Amino acid sequence: MRTFWIYFFIFLCLSVLTQAFLYLFGTDQYNLDFLHGLGQIVIITLIALIASYTLRKKKNEYKEKAN
Repeated sequence: MRTFWIYFFIFLCLSVLTQAFLYLFGTDQYNLDFLHGLGQIVIITLIALIASYTLRKKKNEYKEKAN
């Protein structure tokens, strides 16, 4: 579960930095509404779950090969 939170916060920080960059330096008027932010949180959560699951699966494969 610790791996999930690491990936979650990494992807969350990248998303927040991207949104801040678009807000400050975008040529068009950029605003973030609630539904768009919620969608990003869902996508970040799914990506973190998939990344932590595949990493855990690879760790278990290496342990089995060592035995």
